[in-house]
Amino acid sequence: MGHHCVVVQKGLKRGFILFIVSEIMLFFGFFWAFFHNGTNVDSVLGGYFPPEGIIIINPFGIPLYNTFLLILSGISVTWTHKGIILFDLSVEVMDGFLITIFLGWFFLILQIMEYYESFFNYNDSSYSCAFFMLTGLHGMHVFVGVIFLFVCFLRYIRGHFTKQHHLGFEFAVWYWHFVDVV
Repeated sequence: MGHHCVVVQKGLKRGFILFIVSEIMLFFGFFWAFFHNGTNVDSVLGGYFPPEGIIIINPFGIPLYNTFLLILSGISVTWTHKGIILFDLSVEVMDGFLITIFLGWFFLILQIMEYYESFFNYNDSSYSCAFFMLTGLHGMHVFVGVIFLFVCFLRYIRGHFTKQHHLGFEFAVWYWHFVDVV
């Protein structure tokens, strides 16, 4: 309810920043594996990455749409945050929440469609393993972010956030921007 003192708020912020840094390191490890496998191709696999027989997903299809969805959701969550900080206008803030949550769910639906349309399985190659691990982990983070934002939306409706005290929502915004960047 915003009754934390400044010292506690600083500690919570530092803790959440460390959490996001640990998540960045997790993704960095998987990206490292992906790029390492792509640059150090084994001759047993034919010297190609992705290996022959793996039909990759068109990056200008669903992945591009999902990128636009996440960019738009980043804009809408920032709009929501600015609405709480500057104006506290409930209609604009509620619209921003709903738009961001909708875009997150739509991203997940398109992610499922992307998996359904892929021509390879998790165990086909190091490429497919890294692809499903990275996109699946990212999808799981989007799911968690949508739930995080939905809980903040419910808290906003109940009047838990004010212009000065909205640390939980601020953490949701930080997390959502982390998901956008990944």
